[in-house]
Amino acid sequence: MFRLRSPRPAGLPASALLSLAGGLLFAPAARAAAPEQAAEQGAGLASRADLDSMAAIVTAPATLHLRPRFDVAGSFAIGTGNARVWQAAAVDSETGPIALGVIFSRASEEDEVRVEDLPGWTVTGKDLGEKRETRQRVGGAFATSFLDRTIGVGASLAWLYRNDGFDRTESAIGVGASVGAHIARQVVLSVTGDNLVPTGLWFAPTTLASGLRLDASEAAALQGDVILDFTSLEDALAIGARVGAEFTVGGMVPLRVGWARFGALDENRLTAGIGVGNDQAALDYAFQAGMDAGPFEQWHGISLRIRL
Repeated sequence: MFRLRSPRPAGLPASALLSLAGGLLFAPAARAAAPEQAAEQGAGLASRADLDSMAAIVTAPATLHLRPRFDVAGSFAIGTGNARVWQAAAVDSETGPIALGVIFSRASEEDEVRVEDLPGWTVTGKDLGEKRETRQRVGGAFATSFLDRTIGVGASLAWLYRNDGFDRTESAIGVGASVGAHIARQVVLSVTGDNLVPTGLWFAPTTLASGLRLDASEAAALQGDVILDFTSLEDALAIGARVGAEFTVGGMVPLRVGWARFGALDENRLTAGIGVGNDQAALDYAFQAGMDAGPFEQWHGISLRIRL
């Protein structure tokens, strides 16, 4: 049996850990201040070979300079448990030999711990029923490319923060490195190591991931990611996957469908999405639904991207 790696919070009794396990350790990964916006969420959350992705600031920084763009975007998602994720990001790969990206994301969810679950432990003046756990990421990335934007290299740096809902906080610095390639203007490949220095935070594991995207035509694309998670499980390697497809109708309406597996959580999701946009702006909506037994998980996300 695999066990999630999770240091015991200081001062928290074992009885409290049992009640916290469902809400903290097994929270879906999309609640962990995930970088994917609605466009990526609809296509199975695959982002590591998508040259329009804002999540690539985190998931594949080497790809940022493989296509010239100056994008700003914002997104919001809400899911089961009144979980919410906000995000803002910007990428500039037009104005110089170095592409720069910045990202801010914040995730929160209601804390399910009840007073009766915590015998002998109280927080004076606090209403436990109104507590919300929050996680934040403030980060950036830079990248450059060679051979007329065919080969890219990049790196990322992020400040990661968590408040467990009981005024206990923890933070860490995340460091990533990446290489990528754009071949024949149809195939994109990337390999990225994230949180190369272990953070000790459950929502920011050390990973090695690869992405592949095939633009079969201007109207159709297939993409996928594979993620190797080295630190979430105490005694095993967790393997995650993302697979997505995108079909654009009339050059303006992308239709997306996908599947995502979160290896450390043993969780699967189906995703779907739709958008409307052109070269200047895009508005996207995505839906995610849990496929596994147990309480039904669902997510709705919306994002707006503007190309300057």
